[in-house]
Amino acid sequence: MLDFTDSQLPEDELIERIAIEGATIAFEQWQDRQRLKKAREFRFRCGFV
Repeated sequence: MLDFTDSQLPEDELIERIAIEGATIAFEQWQDRQRLKKAREFRFRCGFV
């Protein structure tokens, strides 16, 4: 996670960057969940369970 405490950015740009970072983290977490879901589905279909 980025540290914006010493930032010299205008407040609007700072808020935008923090929002983008939050959305990026949420997307990465969603991707991880999808990968796990696909892996479980593959193991189940192939009889590896």
